Amino acid sequence: MNRKRGGDLRFDLTRLKELYVEKEETTEYIVDGLLPKGGLSVAVAKPKTGKNTLARVAAKAVARAFLKAQHDSWRCDLSCSRGKPL
Repeated sequence: MNRKRGGDLRFDLTRLKELYVEKEETTEYIVDGLLPKGGLSVAVAKPKTGKNTLARVAAKAVARAFLKAQHDSWRCDLSCSRGKPL
């Protein structure tokens, strides 16, 4: 979508045959086939069916996986000689 002078909106149209020859986009998922990486997801259901619980559990699982990946990439010993492990 482009703007012309004067604030009018102009849409660029694409022919269908041009769309058919375009490379198909691939989507990376945080949770396979369910939660796209870098995208937007919406949980929709009747009230009191566990949407908030699902969101909290999913966020915790993603955070744990992220922290584990970060921990595995650290090249140091996590214990301290002066106190408890970090």
